[in-house]
Amino acid sequence: NAEYMGYMRLNTLIILALAMFMELAAAWSDTIHMIIYAIALRDLDEDTAEALDKNLKYMNERDVHYNDWFEYACWAKDIRGVGLTMFEGWNYAAYPYFDGINPEDSDYRPHPKYNVTSAIKQALTLISNEEGPLYKSMMLRFLLHIVGDMHQPLNVITRVTPKHTSGDNSGRLFKIRGQYSDLYSLWNNAMGKITEIKRPLDKAGRATINYYANSIKEQYPREKLSQELRIKKLYVMTAHIYDKISLYAYDDIQEFTTPTEYYLASKFERCKQLIALAGYRLADFLNENLE
Repeated sequence: NAEYMGYMRLNTLIILALAMFMELAAAWSDTIHMIIYAIALRDLDEDTAEALDKNLKYMNERDVHYNDWFEYACWAKDIRGVGLTMFEGWNYAAYPYFDGINPEDSDYRPHPKYNVTSAIKQALTLISNEEGPLYKSMMLRFLLHIVGDMHQPLNVITRVTPKHTSGDNSGRLFKIRGQYSDLYSLWNNAMGKITEIKRPLDKAGRATINYYANSIKEQYPREKLSQELRIKKLYVMTAHIYDKISLYAYDDIQEFTTPTEYYLASKFERCKQLIALAGYRLADFLNENLE
């Protein structure tokens, strides 16, 4: 019957979803994903906010219940665990940074065309469809997560060197000392400057998310990021992050050393800028596409 077919479709979708995201290495922490979503919520049109609430909740009868709006931004990571890899890589687009090696002497292979930009494009197509509320609900949950992933600068770069001729796995092979063991983890946690909040969220956790969202939005309002927000093509967005921020992640730091206070402070400003930009872009995607 129709109800049974609905459940079967949902099961298939969740298996595909698990496959898509099982390779995620927690691109941004849960807390940062929730802050990005909190910033986006502040910029939603009233009709969009109502449609978002309705569509996100559609899967709640069939799936894990979330007690707080902010936690929907973590759903795409929460469902990991099945060992399918047919969609791996949909949360990043690692462009090469050849450092001390010529491209022809490296073992770097281009990233598959199915990456974070193609995933966002597919999500936007599905959420703009008036039919298929089940698919729309699922893809909205992905969108809330992967827009943030696109703005984690090490998700769009891999450093190719004589030591790592295929790339450094977006900084995961760039080992450092201190609070985090590699460069990717350091950026993933915004230099350790944003306190990780326990889930499920309680009143204090929700207040902390709102505090971070308000303070970052105040420091980096839309007007400050107007040039970046004029970019509308997804691949140009990732290329811009690569050129303006990702390349500089490797500046002022050496492997097997402890990051300096200068590095941590200056790169944290970059993190806050990207968190704000991701929130504004997520709001724009929803306002412009969600039916």
